[in-house]
Amino acid sequence: MKKYFSDLYADLKIMLRGLKLTDAYLGKHYFLYTFMVMLLRQLTPYITIYCTGLVITSLTENRDFREIIKYILISVGSTLIFDIITRTFNRQKLIMLNNCYERHNALLSRKAFELDYAQAESSCVQELRGKIDEMADNGEGLAWLPEMLSEILSCIISAAVALVMVSQMVFSRSARELTGIAAFIDSPFSAIFLVATALVTVFLSVKYHGLSEKKEFAIFDRSAKYNPLLKYYDEKYLNESESGKDVRIFNESALINEEIGEKIYKPMREIRKDVAKVWMTTGQVSNIVSGILGGLVYLFVGLKALVGSFGAGKVVEYYGVITKLITACTDIAGCM
Repeated sequence: MKKYFSDLYADLKIMLRGLKLTDAYLGKHYFLYTFMVMLLRQLTPYITIYCTGLVITSLTENRDFREIIKYILISVGSTLIFDIITRTFNRQKLIMLNNCYERHNALLSRKAFELDYAQAESSCVQELRGKIDEMADNGEGLAWLPEMLSEILSCIISAAVALVMVSQMVFSRSARELTGIAAFIDSPFSAIFLVATALVTVFLSVKYHGLSEKKEFAIFDRSAKYNPLLKYYDEKYLNESESGKDVRIFNESALINEEIGEKIYKPMREIRKDVAKVWMTTGQVSNIVSGILGGLVYLFVGLKALVGSFGAGKVVEYYGVITKLITACTDIAGCM
């Protein structure tokens, strides 16, 4: 446990250092824009879930039609406002992201100038540069750090909102006198049982999701050594006019194509096959477990409504909220 917290502290220090670099790499307020986009996307569905439950409750209880229209307008209007704000923040974020590549290359170039020539041209440094370039092209690296931290924070807030909304379900009791299984379903112990089951399934989902990502990362790590060679042929050798003359004079096109095929394309095809195998095996366990958990949640909420703990409108609301809670917990655990 002590080692875990020490590793976590070291990771937090690296993250804070990375966030400082993002100010130079992506520009100020990029993290704020990213966090607001993530947060609004997490919170917007709760408006629809809550208002839909109110509409269904109003319909089943034959309430005034104007009350139903009010809930619909609140849902549509709030969703529209949140969407406009989200798009505004996301536009600012994309503008900053599109202008970051030159800054990224400048940071790498300055770091390269600080190294000795022999060290800068060494194979390990070139391979590391290839990994950095590949991660930048895939939207990872420094650009990924604000995304990941924003996702964790927004999911924590989303889970807190879901817990507040679902807490009413735990204490909802039927007005009828119940016995046997019906009494257990109506009691808070059934909700505790559901939470325990959800924690176990979330743990399994996160475990296999993390295992799948580790395997995929190890496979993609193998591709780093092919990137400098591909970059050499694509950006330097084949784009140079002098090399074009050499290829034609000495009839090297067949030799170069064979070398690229054997040294780059063939290994990359094997890497893609290995990634597909991981996705089809370990990667699908998380999806299967999540599907089973979703079915259990729907069954539980339906049984609670059947014994009279709450009405039909609350079925829609609680099912949506519990599903959001499980998703938020899974995302948090998956990012840790």
